[in-house]
Amino acid sequence: MIKKTILIIEDNEVNMMLLRAVFLDNGYNVLESVDGMDIKSLMSEQLPDLIVMDYSLPVLSGAELTKKLKANEALKHIPVIACTAHATNNNISKNMLDAGCLDIIFKPYDIPMFLETVANHING
Repeated sequence: MIKKTILIIEDNEVNMMLLRAVFLDNGYNVLESVDGMDIKSLMSEQLPDLIVMDYSLPVLSGAELTKKLKANEALKHIPVIACTAHATNNNISKNMLDAGCLDIIFKPYDIPMFLETVANHING
């Protein structure tokens, strides 16, 4: 069976380590970016099957970066799941969904629910 690849775009080192470990332990390949600005070089090597996108990034917001991805004909088919610690901010959730994210996962992570959400979008 070919392993699916997840691109994690996350600027928090602890969250990156957690997501990397969870995805690797569950049989996924992992690509990593701290701000999404290196996404072209990452994707020239391998297109991910799914992107996990943090909302609060240092250069562009996760919503802005998702809009750029969804505007690119070669990348728009890749499902994007948003992650945010701002569970009470409905504007962030709306911005991420409007940008093209399929789901939003709130921090702190409920790992079993997160993995189920990933599996639903990566296999669907």
